[in-house]
Amino acid sequence: MPSADLVALLFESTSERGDAPAFVALDTDPELIADTLQDWCRAANINTSYCDPGFP
Repeated sequence: MPSADLVALLFESTSERGDAPAFVALDTDPELIADTLQDWCRAANINTSYCDPGFP
């Protein structure tokens, strides 16, 4: 899934719920370390936490 699509889903989800998580746990797949996702997290005031490779 491209990072822009992921951001769209996260935006929709947080808009519907009216709140956002304090942080999002991510692995190191390219779409999850993309600038698009990191920029959205910063704008939404959401921290990111990256898992070590090989750990779900």
